Amino acid sequence: ELIYHPIYDSNHCAFRILNLLYDSKTRIDGVETILLMDYYLLFPHFLKNIRLPKSYIGYKKYLKQIPKPFENVPNENMLFFKLQQIQKQTLQYLVAKDIIEKEKFLEGQIVLKNKPFLGELIKEIEKQSYRDEKWYEFIVDVIPQIGLMGDDGLKVRTGLLEYRYDVI
Repeated sequence: ELIYHPIYDSNHCAFRILNLLYDSKTRIDGVETILLMDYYLLFPHFLKNIRLPKSYIGYKKYLKQIPKPFENVPNENMLFFKLQQIQKQTLQYLVAKDIIEKEKFLEGQIVLKNKPFLGELIKEIEKQSYRDEKWYEFIVDVIPQIGLMGDDGLKVRTGLLEYRYDVI
C-alpha cells in the first residue's frame, strides 16, 4: 500500500521552510534551528515533548491539546533523523536558487531574500490555516529565541540533536 506523506516531499519541505522564514519575527541562527522548526511544523503533536524554559511554560497547556495524527508515527528521533536528509538538501536548493541569502547561510543564519517572485508564493503562505494556531506561533516566535546550545538549549530540551560535544 502506497501512501503519500509530506515528510518525503522536498517541494513540501521547501514550502514549509519558506512559511517559517516568512512568519518568523526572530532571527534564525543555525541550520539546526530551522530543521527543528520544520520538524515541529510537520509533526506539531511532538511539541508537548519539549522541556520548556520557565518563561515559556504558559504555552504548555496549548501544546498538550494538539491531537495526535491519524497515521502511526514511528520513533521521534528516527523520524527527525530521516527528515534531516531532505531538509538539508532543500536548504541547499533554496540557497542555490538565491531564495535564501548565501552569505548569511554560510555564517549560520537562515535569511529569506526579498524577491519579487515570492509575491504569489506569499499569497499561498498566507492561506495556510495553521498560521492562526497557538502552536504555530510557538514554533515561529519561541523556538528561535530559546537557542540551540548549552544546558538550556533546544538540543538538550528536545533530545533530538547531539549536544555533548558542542563547544559553548
